[in-house]
Amino acid sequence: MGREGRDYWEEQLSEYWDSGLTIQEYSELKELPYESTRRWIRVLEKARQDGAIGSASLELVVFGKARSCSGD
Repeated sequence: MGREGRDYWEEQLSEYWDSGLTIQEYSELKELPYESTRRWIRVLEKARQDGAIGSASLELVVFGKARSCSGD
């Protein structure tokens, strides 16, 4: 195994999140190097958390035409 990128690891770890397995068990099951698996799980978990924080802080603001009060 060489230096695989983010896409490779996202694909390899796609089943990990819901598996209930430990990192050790998952890496053995999928025949992945333990240290790389552990590192990429941490990287992707951090990205998920950062994405959740970033999206939670967004607020949708809608502007419409102001109504004029005529006939008062």
